Amino acid sequence: MNDITVEVRGLSKVYRSPGEDIEVFSHVNWQASGEKTVAVIGESGVGKSTFLHVLGQLTLPTEGEVFLNGRNLTLLDDNTRARILKNDIAFVFQFFQLFNDLTLRENIYIAARMTYNEKEALERTDAVIEDLGLSHRRSHIVSLLSGGEKQRTAIGRALVKDPVLILADEPTGNLDERHSDEIMDLLLALQKKRNCAFVMVTHNRAMAGRCDEIYQLEHKKLHPLEED
Repeated sequence: MNDITVEVRGLSKVYRSPGEDIEVFSHVNWQASGEKTVAVIGESGVGKSTFLHVLGQLTLPTEGEVFLNGRNLTLLDDNTRARILKNDIAFVFQFFQLFNDLTLRENIYIAARMTYNEKEALERTDAVIEDLGLSHRRSHIVSLLSGGEKQRTAIGRALVKDPVLILADEPTGNLDERHSDEIMDLLLALQKKRNCAFVMVTHNRAMAGRCDEIYQLEHKKLHPLEED
């Protein structure tokens, strides 16, 4: 059983500017169990990506706390926070963020090498490529891959370090319907196989509906989605 927990308490984010402060979300209390896959939906510009970035420690909250397995990440020093981000938290982005002039295998290996020695990094890279169903494309330059293959590579890069938490930011936003379904199938299957927590933000309700729980970010608050 996956006993991973992700929790926020009193979470607020305000962007300060000389003309006007912009409050993205305010005093959010929320908890997710790693036993369930979670989707956060909301209109474009409502702050979904900001919420995910705060959850994953890419940016700090203005107020409040973020907990991963009971550990308060917002109290950590910069070096410890960076180490947790490197080893335990993985992101999958809409726009892939790959090295286009390197091969598929090299892209995943670079991520693995940040955590493991050369031998183990190579072994983990090849195992992930097999899981992705991309062994036949392993030596291809990324710029020559299809959009679906690029997103699979980005997923492999995230999973190769065996993270505790996967955070996906519109992971199917750049793909057509068929490839979107394939990517969601892969993400959910690998999440179950790897036994890690999974939180996705999206504006696509069909993709969100593939997850066990759906929350809506609206009016600066996060709440369970009400059925229509």
